[in-house]
Amino acid sequence: ERKTLTDRRSEVSTSFSTTWSYKTSSDPDLAGAESDVFVVPNLIAVNKNVFVVQWNHAQCNAVVDEFGSLRTERRLDISPLPSKSALSFYSRNHIRTFKIPDTRARIAALKDPLARMKSGAPECCDAAKTCNPSVHRMRLCTQAEIDVEVVKLKALQRTLDGWYAALT
Repeated sequence: ERKTLTDRRSEVSTSFSTTWSYKTSSDPDLAGAESDVFVVPNLIAVNKNVFVVQWNHAQCNAVVDEFGSLRTERRLDISPLPSKSALSFYSRNHIRTFKIPDTRARIAALKDPLARMKSGAPECCDAAKTCNPSVHRMRLCTQAEIDVEVVKLKALQRTLDGWYAALT
């Protein structure tokens, strides 16, 4: 279920509720750390400022403040990843054999292009999705584009650090 929370003050409180059930084995050989299951949220949280447009029907224009600007408010949009439930259940083995290697590979795939971006090499293009250097004209990246890639790399590193912390 997608939720949009509006912050008209300077603080927001968010809570989630879910119900699930599980059954454990009565076999003592299947107990212990290797039988641990990790509950992982699959949520996208976007925190952004948005313009609030209120229409003045009598004057046929938008309501603005004393500076001629539209009112803004902070919005937090929370939704699960497309075609996924809000939670995933991973075994210790799944994290070790799939999630950690995948996260490491994604980090490695970002590092070289990011280093080239920072060095001033033409690594960006104006294609709608993925740049293909043999098809698209490559250009120097803006600082904003570099900053987005840095944020992605830091998020992946925090994810990897979290997997390692969960397994210890």
